[in-house]
Amino acid sequence: MKNAKMIGIILLAFLFLGLLSGCAGSQKGKSQMQARAQRVQAALTDLVSALQTYKDEKGYFPKGLAILRDGHYFSLMPDLEKEWTFNYYPDGGQIMMVDAVSRAEMSDGAGHKIVYRPRDQVWEGYGITDFNKKVKK
Repeated sequence: MKNAKMIGIILLAFLFLGLLSGCAGSQKGKSQMQARAQRVQAALTDLVSALQTYKDEKGYFPKGLAILRDGHYFSLMPDLEKEWTFNYYPDGGQIMMVDAVSRAEMSDGAGHKIVYRPRDQVWEGYGITDFNKKVKK
């Protein structure tokens, strides 16, 4: 009987430790996801600025990111460019939305999306906890 109690206590201890390590792992994954999302958010903010600068100088938005890159208005870190596809959507002389969609090379896989609507300053998508809320500056 004494051995059965000891085995039970040991099993409970292992279960408790397993739960603790599982929680710690998920928190680590969440913080890594948020760090990736923040890098993409910074790139999207830079993209909006580059687009606006280009429009201010030329009077229209460029027809593709390559024009921004070639004109030295915008650049991406190689790992971001490898892991994400960046897009922008102008309408009526303003940028309505920019987004980034993850590729298969991103550690969490393809198809994750981060969206920024500059006019409303609304962020949503992958790694962002407060959807549809304005970003405080």
